[in-house]
Amino acid sequence: MLLNSNKAVSDGAISFYLDNYVRSRIAKVTYGLKVKRTYDVSNPEHIKRGSKVYTDVDGSLRLTDGFDPILSKVCADIAG
Repeated sequence: MLLNSNKAVSDGAISFYLDNYVRSRIAKVTYGLKVKRTYDVSNPEHIKRGSKVYTDVDGSLRLTDGFDPILSKVCADIAG
């Protein structure tokens, strides 16, 4: 397989130009994973969700229905 270095250079130049031209990217939705967090009795948010606490197989208290964002949605007026 031959590598075309001329194409690599031009692709790199285009990528550099676009990356410097685009100041911010805005996600339309938030992507993430469902998680079961360890329950923290000192966390007010965990206390509010106290009805969703359960004991895991290892004996630790956990909260159901958690969400850990990977890519967050950003409001258009904030991203500017």
